[in-house]
Amino acid sequence: MDKKLEQKSAAQIGRKLAEDLKGFGFRKTKTAFYTRVRPDRIEFVYLNKLASGPYFRVQIGIRFLCDPFPVVALEGICSDDDREYRIRMSYTREPESLDRCAEAILDYVRERGEPWLAYWTDEKRLLREEGSPILRFKEEYARSAEKTGEGFEQAAALSRMLLGIKP
Repeated sequence: MDKKLEQKSAAQIGRKLAEDLKGFGFRKTKTAFYTRVRPDRIEFVYLNKLASGPYFRVQIGIRFLCDPFPVVALEGICSDDDREYRIRMSYTREPESLDRCAEAILDYVRERGEPWLAYWTDEKRLLREEGSPILRFKEEYARSAEKTGEGFEQAAALSRMLLGIKP
């Protein structure tokens, strides 16, 4: 498939996905980011069209409002780690193929992403477990319980700006 057609098809999948993800509370806020805002975090789906061909990679992650890191860290789960989904997230020029690819991405969000995001809603688990998404900024997270102070507000504004969420 030529690159222009590949990109056009990828955009169609992205538009379909934006509509489908609304059912999960996600909305498209940046070119490849679909976000859902919670009181202490922004949960996201990152849709990455691979340059190597008509394939997608999906990353599910959490950007905590107190995170001071100056970029969105894609530290979550990734469809590359699951062969079944990796194969299904490819497409051809046929409309049925575009629908199947979008459905595979939606399945990944439903079957892998939602349980992963739900698992990390437990604050004790966040603070205790080795694989916690807050390990890099555990102290800031522990201090952010009050959700006040200049440091928290700056980090929260940065988090919203990085993911395209208007105040």
